[in-house]
Amino acid sequence: KVLADCFAYTAEYGRVVTLLEPPAELNWKTARSKNITFCFELMLSPMLRELPQARAHQLEILDTASRMIDAGNLHLKIQNHFALQGAGKAHAMIEAGHAYGKLILQID
Repeated sequence: KVLADCFAYTAEYGRVVTLLEPPAELNWKTARSKNITFCFELMLSPMLRELPQARAHQLEILDTASRMIDAGNLHLKIQNHFALQGAGKAHAMIEAGHAYGKLILQID
């Protein structure tokens, strides 16, 4: 249900990224008619697919981020939280150049 709702709130030619596998019964009609790009993001892919170079690269990235956080040089700036229904407002902020930090969509 949440993923189908995301399609409804995503702009034409927008993008949806998920960590989860879509349910088999998912209706893709809205995503297709709005020309939405759908992507998967899974940090475990190098491990699951046995890609040692990619795993080493991810480890470097995580080690660097960890050192930067520990040193106080990396901070996550959260500008605003939105309910899923507020995704349009979040997109409008980004498109208008008013987003200076992360915009979080809360999915309940």
